[in-house]
Amino acid sequence: MDSLLIRNFLQTGLLNEVGAFATEYLNALGDAIHLQIFRKYIMLNVRFNATLEAIGYGFTQEEFLQPLKCLDFVEKDIDDRELKNYIVEILGWTITLRERISNNQYRTILNRAIRFIDKNYADEGISLNTVAKAVNISANYFSGIFSQEMGLTFVEYVTQKRMELAKRLLRQTSKRSGEIAFEVGYRDPRYFSFLFKKTQGCTPSNYRAGEEAKP
Repeated sequence: MDSLLIRNFLQTGLLNEVGAFATEYLNALGDAIHLQIFRKYIMLNVRFNATLEAIGYGFTQEEFLQPLKCLDFVEKDIDDRELKNYIVEILGWTITLRERISNNQYRTILNRAIRFIDKNYADEGISLNTVAKAVNISANYFSGIFSQEMGLTFVEYVTQKRMELAKRLLRQTSKRSGEIAFEVGYRDPRYFSFLFKKTQGCTPSNYRAGEEAKP
């Protein structure tokens, strides 16, 4: 039962919750923790379950254990404070590795999504759902990590990319505003003009005439 409790915490707990978890865990074990032989069992159990989690993240046992200074406690008779410190260090290190892996996964997914958007943003049919499907995650999950990592929503990012292209076309070509609207992903020229003025501070025709865009 205590192994399940440890594994559940390692999979869902937060780094700032490790101290409180260690206290609650030890309190739940009662008077038995005052026996050195039981303390050795706790230390072994915590290390074993944490190592299994780390191996699941792709680390070897040696890579996981090497940075841990608390392993020196294994050869000693330890007091309550040292036992808690041992648990906090091992669980904290495991959760740190878990969060690093998660962040790397977020970044990998986000990079794939941005490459897809940058290639297809002028497609009228691009949407949060189509991008999420392209990177094989749920739309809600993608929306959350995109906003969190990019500091703007998916729609804001696509609009930004479209407006950048529209500005280039207005200044570098003689295409009409309606043609440009269609080329950057808007079927309705009036909506394109509305959105251009809202985001750039001037109409497409004024921008073409030389008025500077206002963010």
